[in-house]
Amino acid sequence: MSSPQHIAPSIHPDAEQRLNDTWTRLVDGGHVLMSLGEYPLMQRYGWLADRFGVCWQLALTTPEGDPRPFITPQFLFVGESPQADAAISKYIVLFDGDRGVTHPNPEVSGALMYSDFQLAGQWFVATDGGPDHTFMFNQTVSLQAFVDNQTKLDHLWSALSAHPEAERNRQKRKEKRPLGNRVTVNPRNFS
Repeated sequence: MSSPQHIAPSIHPDAEQRLNDTWTRLVDGGHVLMSLGEYPLMQRYGWLADRFGVCWQLALTTPEGDPRPFITPQFLFVGESPQADAAISKYIVLFDGDRGVTHPNPEVSGALMYSDFQLAGQWFVATDGGPDHTFMFNQTVSLQAFVDNQTKLDHLWSALSAHPEAERNRQKRKEKRPLGNRVTVNPRNFS
C-alpha cells in the first residue's frame, strides 16, 4: 500500500513549494521510484520509498468534486490482468462506498491509470500497475473494519475471504486479492 499526498493549490497557495519540501524530507535516506516531475494526469508528481521502506506518492492536484485528504491510502494492483476496477466495485458495495474520479489507462484494456473512491467516508486510490513491478500486496498491510453484530461479521468474512470455511475460526482473513483484512466485532455494540 502506498500513500499519496494530495497537495492542492486551491487549498495551499504555496502548494508546489510544500510538495518540493516534503519530497526532500521523505527521500532523505530513501530512494526514488518515479522522479518528481510532470506526468499524464499530474502537473507535478513523484513516487519514492522513504528510509523505512514506506512508499509515498506526492502529487500537485486539483481533484474534481469533494476535497480530498492530504494523505490517502492507495492500492497498486500489479500483474498481467487489471484488477483495480473490479476491486473498487466490490468494495463500494461491501462498505457503502462511492466512486470519485476515474481515469482508464488508454494503453491497457480494462486497466485504471487512476481512480479514487470512498469507503465508509474514507478516501482511497487504486491503480493498475501492470506486470513490471516486482512486489505484491501481502499480509503486512491490513485494513480493519468494525462491525456491530455477527451477521455483518459473517457477511464480510464470506465476501473477503479466499477460503471462508477453512478460516471460520480465525480472526484475520486473507482476501481473494492478496491483501490482508481484519474484520473486528466492536464489543461495546455487540451482544
